[in-house]
Amino acid sequence: MAKIIPNAREHILSTAKAIINTQGIDALNMRSVSHGCGIALGTIYNYFPTKADLLVELMASYWDEFLIKVEDFLQEEHDFYTALRCIFNLQSQYVNAFRVEWLVPSFYQTPEGVQKGVTLEQRYLQRFAQQIESLISKAHKAGYISPKRSEQDTAQFILFNLVSLSRQHTISYDLFEDFLRELL
Repeated sequence: MAKIIPNAREHILSTAKAIINTQGIDALNMRSVSHGCGIALGTIYNYFPTKADLLVELMASYWDEFLIKVEDFLQEEHDFYTALRCIFNLQSQYVNAFRVEWLVPSFYQTPEGVQKGVTLEQRYLQRFAQQIESLISKAHKAGYISPKRSEQDTAQFILFNLVSLSRQHTISYDLFEDFLRELL
């Protein structure tokens, strides 16, 4: 009789994440996941037909965790610039952790994996932009800022700069905020 595994998909993902975090991405393969979570290799393949599928799903879980943290933070009362700085700090933590463990050539194993990753990133960046737009709208309605462009364009501008700052560290966040204060 087949063994029933409650929350098998989540168990596989958490095991894969633990392997990457403790041993690195090169240690991740379907056999290591199978062994780590005590689920038959065939069952792993039922949930994730390829390693690329598993990696893309892991990326999605990281993005989901990050966006939930941002959403939770946005429910609290903060002034616009404090909120934006905190969101940037959350994002930087995510990007820095992600850079170390994930942004390596072996992550994107196939052209299909690359395409899935790009599509996923675009979808999550759009959600992130919507969260920033919500923050802008709230601050604008409260009279804390006066965007000279649409809230959507302003959100896209801020998003681009937040992502650039966290990835490249070419200017300080303080300098970015100074420019932003002049623009808003």
